[in-house]
Amino acid sequence: MYTNEIKNEKKKCQMETAKRTAVVSKMAQIISFIAFCIDRDVDIRSNYEAH
Repeated sequence: MYTNEIKNEKKKCQMETAKRTAVVSKMAQIISFIAFCIDRDVDIRSNYEAH
């Protein structure tokens, strides 16, 4: 009984970790996408002003 509870806790913990990892990687994707858009915007502006 006791070892079963420990196993269940470990499983829960692994699930939580997996969820957190997914959320963090999704946030990282969004942040890098936003950074890319801002970079592109700056490039377009500087090219426009140069002409």
